[in-house]
Amino acid sequence: MVGSPSLLLALAAGIVSFVSPCCLPLVPGYLATVSGTGADELRNGGFDRRVLGRSLLFVGSFSTIFVLSGLAATALGSWLFTNRPAFERVSGC
Repeated sequence: MVGSPSLLLALAAGIVSFVSPCCLPLVPGYLATVSGTGADELRNGGFDRRVLGRSLLFVGSFSTIFVLSGLAATALGSWLFTNRPAFERVSGC
C-alpha cells in the first residue's frame, strides 16, 4: 500500500508520459534493441527471460545514472547555499 498521495501522482504522471505520442513510438525499437530480435520474432515467440533480464538491467542502470546525477546536483546546490555568504562577499553583492 502506498502511504503518500504524491507517490500515486508520480506513478500516474509516469504512465501518462510513457503513453504520450513522443515516447510510445520508441517502445518497439527499445524492445528490439534489448531483446536482440526483430518485431516479427517477438510476435512469434513466447515469454523470453533474457528480454526481461536485459530490460531490468537497462532500467536499473538508467535509473542509477539519473539518481546519482540528482544526488550530485543536490550536493552541489547545498554546498553553494552553505557558502552563499562567501560568494556574496566575493561578488560584491
